[in-house]
Amino acid sequence: AAIVAGVAVTTCSLAPSAGQAGALAGTDYARDLPSFIFVISIIGYYVTVSARVVNWTRALLSAWFAGRGHTAPQPAAGLTRHLARNGFRVGVVIIAAGELLRLVADIVKLSNEIVARTSPAQLGVTERLSPIIEGCIRTSHTTFYLGALLPIVADTIASVPFLYTHARNYLLLEPLWRAVTQEFPDLAFRAGRAVHTRFYRREIEIRDAVVMLGPFYDREVAAQAEQAADGLPGVDRNAAMTAALIRAALRDYRAQRRNPDPHPLPTSGANSRSEDLDWMLRVAAAFSAAEKLPSHPAGL
Repeated sequence: AAIVAGVAVTTCSLAPSAGQAGALAGTDYARDLPSFIFVISIIGYYVTVSARVVNWTRALLSAWFAGRGHTAPQPAAGLTRHLARNGFRVGVVIIAAGELLRLVADIVKLSNEIVARTSPAQLGVTERLSPIIEGCIRTSHTTFYLGALLPIVADTIASVPFLYTHARNYLLLEPLWRAVTQEFPDLAFRAGRAVHTRFYRREIEIRDAVVMLGPFYDREVAAQAEQAADGLPGVDRNAAMTAALIRAALRDYRAQRRNPDPHPLPTSGANSRSEDLDWMLRVAAAFSAAEKLPSHPAGL
């Protein structure tokens, strides 16, 4: 690319002004050697690039086609990922078609310009071919941009449900997060401004606070909360107990009343991160619900 750019800049500066204005259009520049070298070097480079892109896309499409029978069925929860993946694959197909058209057009154009340079008597024929070639090249440019944009658009559409879920969960964690960070202001975790990074920040800060409250967890509070949850239908026993433990531990932390035999750190017992995160969201929901029922044992 650097060599081609150097040749192009040098030959363009040596070409007459008429040749510079014509750029890559038409065949009049074939009469002038610097203009001819400029065009041949640029088109030749386009041919090599298009050939590489066509080969890469061919390899991708061949791999996808070969793996179609071995792909596991996608669950309903993976529909958004399925949309993004299909957008990427369709975009690759469009790019492949556009670059194949460009490759053919550039090869014809390269041959056309060589004929215009070496056989001036055939210049009329080559000039009649030029508009067709230029139309094919412009079409390939357009399809390339469409193919490149399609995965971005598909990924944006697929990310909408995730953004909604992160925003909803971000708000769900707020009461619990605000309660623990008021007591532990030094827990601030560095994060970006996007919704998913802010949600992650709240999650990490809550987890740190749960650990730091370890010496203040009360076994009696846990027993009372579990007993109260057993009598209520549809109540998550573990989440209600954990929310009560945290609320009471925050109260004891403010008073600096450590328990000689503290309750073990509350955990989800989950086998995956998604299950563990669901547990934390249930704890946050129970914590928020207990705030509205201060007389309830789970709201200790």
